[in-house]
Amino acid sequence: MIPAAGVQAVNKGTNITFDTTSTEAGEFLLPNLPLGEYTVTIKKDGFQTQKIDNVEVAVSKTTNITAKLGIASQGTIVEISATAATLETTSSSLASVVTPRQVQDMPMNGRDFRQMLKLNPGVSPTSGSVNGNRGSGNNYQIDGADNNDAFHNGTAVNQGGVSGIAGTLLPIEAIDQFAIVSNASAEMGRNGGSNVNMVIKSGTNDFHGTAYYFNRNEALAALSPFRTNDTKRVMRNNQWGFSAGGPIVKNKLFFFTTLEAQKAIAGLNFLTTHPSTAWANQARQVLTQYNVPVSTVATNLLSFWPSRYNNLGATNNNLAANDRADYDSYNGIGKIDYAISSKHQISGRYFGGTGKQAADAGVPYREYFQVAPSRMHNIAIVQTSTLSPRLVSQLLLGVNYFKQTFNDLDLSPNPIAAGLNTGVPQDGMLGGSPTLRITGFAGASATQPLGRIDTSGHITENLSYTIGRHSFKFGGEYRRANFDVFYDTNKRGSFTFDGARGPWATDTSLSPQLRAMADFMAGYISATNGATIVRGQLQRDYRQNTYDWWIHDNFQVSRKLNLNFGVRYSYVGPLFAAKNEPITSFSIANGFQLAGKGGIDLWPKDMNNFAPRFGFAYNVASKTVIRGSYGFFYDVPPLNFMVANTGMPNGGSAGIHANPAGPDPVFTITRSSVNIEPGVAIFPSTATAPTNVGAYGVSRDFRIPYIQNYNFNVQHQLSGSTVIQAGYVGSKGTKLSLLRSINPIVGAVPNAAGTGMTGGARMYASQYPTLGAINILETIANSNYNSLQTSVRTTRVKGFTLNANYTLGKSLDNGSNVRNALAANSFNLRREYGPSNFDMRHIFTAFALYDVPQLGNFAPRLTKGWQLNALFTAHSGEPLDLTSGTNRSGSGDNRDRVDVIGQWNQNVPVQTVPNGAVPYFNKSAFAAAALGTYGNIGRDSFYGPGFNAVDFSVFKETPITERIRTQFRVEIFNLFNRTNYANPTTAFNSANFGLITATRNGGSAPGIGFGEPRNVQLALKLIW
Repeated sequence: MIPAAGVQAVNKGTNITFDTTSTEAGEFLLPNLPLGEYTVTIKKDGFQTQKIDNVEVAVSKTTNITAKLGIASQGTIVEISATAATLETTSSSLASVVTPRQVQDMPMNGRDFRQMLKLNPGVSPTSGSVNGNRGSGNNYQIDGADNNDAFHNGTAVNQGGVSGIAGTLLPIEAIDQFAIVSNASAEMGRNGGSNVNMVIKSGTNDFHGTAYYFNRNEALAALSPFRTNDTKRVMRNNQWGFSAGGPIVKNKLFFFTTLEAQKAIAGLNFLTTHPSTAWANQARQVLTQYNVPVSTVATNLLSFWPSRYNNLGATNNNLAANDRADYDSYNGIGKIDYAISSKHQISGRYFGGTGKQAADAGVPYREYFQVAPSRMHNIAIVQTSTLSPRLVSQLLLGVNYFKQTFNDLDLSPNPIAAGLNTGVPQDGMLGGSPTLRITGFAGASATQPLGRIDTSGHITENLSYTIGRHSFKFGGEYRRANFDVFYDTNKRGSFTFDGARGPWATDTSLSPQLRAMADFMAGYISATNGATIVRGQLQRDYRQNTYDWWIHDNFQVSRKLNLNFGVRYSYVGPLFAAKNEPITSFSIANGFQLAGKGGIDLWPKDMNNFAPRFGFAYNVASKTVIRGSYGFFYDVPPLNFMVANTGMPNGGSAGIHANPAGPDPVFTITRSSVNIEPGVAIFPSTATAPTNVGAYGVSRDFRIPYIQNYNFNVQHQLSGSTVIQAGYVGSKGTKLSLLRSINPIVGAVPNAAGTGMTGGARMYASQYPTLGAINILETIANSNYNSLQTSVRTTRVKGFTLNANYTLGKSLDNGSNVRNALAANSFNLRREYGPSNFDMRHIFTAFALYDVPQLGNFAPRLTKGWQLNALFTAHSGEPLDLTSGTNRSGSGDNRDRVDVIGQWNQNVPVQTVPNGAVPYFNKSAFAAAALGTYGNIGRDSFYGPGFNAVDFSVFKETPITERIRTQFRVEIFNLFNRTNYANPTTAFNSANFGLITATRNGGSAPGIGFGEPRNVQLALKLIW
């Protein structure tokens, strides 16, 4: 232990120096260093000076250096090189870093940074769930600044616009490092799953840059296994741009910038059923057989479906959807780093992106493709000040702006002119088709006007203080979130025809699809919430304030043992509406109450959110460390749990903005068993309060959910370049948000035909006679996750680099989401406990990079500069929740499951149509739930198909001059063309029940998402 030794770290790229001195215990800390490689020099009078080169500083990780200074003799300087792969001897966090070279060289389908999430054990490659936490449980950051869209609690930059393809796209060329950290110290919070941080490149004393072009075309792709002919699905993606960085003032002021554009076209590629003329004629015959007249309105409404497919036959899956979607975005970054002095540095960075997409959002016709313009701004200003050799301050100011709107592409269909009197004026944004759904057929209209502007700002201060064996971190943060949400959900109305209304409902000689088509042609709207519409003003401006503070200590007890412990406090303020815009909350005890200014808090202020953290790292041997940690993490609920909770299956209100109460009431009106008549209003006006309207409330017992994360692992250094790790990782979620239906229909009985339920009344009909479904947001869900996680990190071993992970895990809960999710029976949540929606038992991911040695001693321009890369992804299937699709229980919640009556995995039918739908299970083993029941299976009782793909690339670099070189890339996605099936249809009343009709596309991003048939991307980069 050498106290008061001088320690100097010099950034090799910028030549900026950072100084400190060791404490009385011989410890030293240089916190918040810019990323990069450093030369660290340690000196003390009377001792040899030691210089350690190539010390890598990575994001979200602690780099440990052990220096031994010998007694001085003739002023000797001992020079050594840092080990490439080091043990984590001072931190108990689970951190995985994707290095700068891995970021740039990984074959990423769509060049979307979200794909790097899976290079960490415990991460679901499809949902982004980390260690059994919900996908909304990650805190996304860029340079430490907030990158969360609080509406979803997902990433703002690179958030999917339509079909999962990013609306704006942060250029991969700009990313220096990518890290995901879980079980973190007290300075990290906001969410319980993980902290995901990207650091943008900075300029150095040398001018560096790139210019590049990436191109994909279906000419180099494999055929789809679901093709109807030998024509390839259209899939073209073009991305081009440049990056540049360097000094403005050498050793002092640096810049980095990048610009990138993307233009993509993707043809659809799945089977569906179009309500063709042949189907309509067969339905007319059914009506004639039962002496029911054809509705003239229905005949008019058929024109809302594109006529170009009307010549198709009356068969299931008669349409191979191939309309083209298009995506474009333009994105740029500018960053300035300024060394004010040796003690003060400041950095400023701006990201701006804009994009527009028109793509399938559930309806396969381009007329009803969802159009989604996006705008994104993200700003970070970071000042780091060395106030003394032991005290360092880092002040961060961050602003995140996100705007996105949605609508149908074609707004010309006019329901009023067709005779369907919805009461909706056909001018402005509300003009266009209502949502029309005939069970078993492709629908008309996918999107009703939606949009939001989410703006969040935060100020964060972190103080690092070193004394003796202690390294303290103190800090605090204030966040202000503003949300302008204008989701006109269901303002045009929704109409469902399911085949259960007409006298043909029990005619088993007719297919379910034909019975549904007959209902449509007769104008018979479903008896189960068949017609719904929202009336009133839905736009609101919301605000939310959150405060955090923390204290954490890394205590070096001995040379072998490090303890780290601390506490974080979080206050998540109740959501409130700005100005005097009313929001209301419902409870059985109090009915509707104004929430926010002038009323009650939306939820009681939760002032007890202390989150203790504890961990240790014990260096049991020179190359082996045992680590473990335990901690509490609070989880900020997404806004969409309470606002714009669209598509509720029971017809409940969409949220606190959409209640039929307050000075600006909103009515969710539901009608069942109504017949369409020309020009006759389907819904009552809002002049008088209608009956059977939905309501929404936040429970008075609502609390901020919390997660307990824990792990125990062993790290071992096999060599200077290889570290392996294995251990147990678990989590327990408590008071998780869950939506519960508290006013179901009770007392319903089977109808005379035995096809459905009839009669009954709402549970609280006597107390609230005008209300229908009432949904209450409560914090009553729980989760449990246990796993074995292993990893191998190998760096530069004879040109070979490897990052590999395997997870064997199991995630259980009684609710994995809130938005659009309800229990089958909200009064029996014990039956809901089962595998999480994102549960995967086995996950393996790996990225391997190999620098090929020169191929002989001739023609160096040809035989040198080759590189091979491979990204491996394999995992077991995700759970399937098999539903009846109709109101079998009579509760009106429409979440009833099926009855299992046989062996689902035996006697599975074979594929009958070449390149057609693939049976996944024996659907004869299932039946609609017995009338009056919720089904005899629990939630997520079956699993879908697994996934396996290898993405491979070959690089060839060729020097042009001493400073300029070209890089040609061939990137092959799904190298072995393995067929990765999407999940089968899980609604029993669908004609496609049990059938797989598409390949998987990662993040629902057609063509650009991982998992589809083999495709090839070519790229050329100019590097200097």
